[in-house]
Amino acid sequence: MSTRTARLLLMFAACFLFIIAAAPAADAATQTNPLQSYWNRYYGGKVVKQRVTIPSRPATVPPPVNPVPPADAGQQDTSRLSVDEKLMFDLVNQERAKNGLAGLALDMRLVELARLKSQDMYQNSYFSHTSPTYGTAYDMERKAGITARVMGAENIAKAATTQRAHELFMNSTGHRANILNPQHDTIGIGIFKTQNGVVVTQLFTGN
Repeated sequence: MSTRTARLLLMFAACFLFIIAAAPAADAATQTNPLQSYWNRYYGGKVVKQRVTIPSRPATVPPPVNPVPPADAGQQDTSRLSVDEKLMFDLVNQERAKNGLAGLALDMRLVELARLKSQDMYQNSYFSHTSPTYGTAYDMERKAGITARVMGAENIAKAATTQRAHELFMNSTGHRANILNPQHDTIGIGIFKTQNGVVVTQLFTGN
């Protein structure tokens, strides 16, 4: 073998070894953090590897959880509610039962606040979630000393009858969402009767 041929073979072998050493091993379980080069540049440090899980097959959707059985509204003390307030309380919990949700508990503190809000809207001739007298529903609840994880949700309506007010709530996306919100577990309903119908306020909280 000539000297030139031997040199060429040696050069080829060296290049082959360099290629093998420079190519990182393919690891399906890890990859280099893309921010590592920035970190190393300014702070130094070793290469940090971030573990990535690659599923062998598509993840399956877990089976649906059985809905919470609705509370029996008949077991709650509704004796301090007016006839119209009791009707709306029952209608609300019937809607929640249809959707597999627990019934809302009655809180007389919220009932009193809801009554004040309905009366205030009628007497001061406005229709708004912000009262010129009491502020927002959240303001009213805080001033009354009510604390809960979820506070401030309110539904208001003016209608000829309580049944019609309930239908208006259920046909409105935002109002319906308050009634069927799984984070809500307590309600107060205040209905002020007028010569033209009813003014309704619903207040919701959740723990």
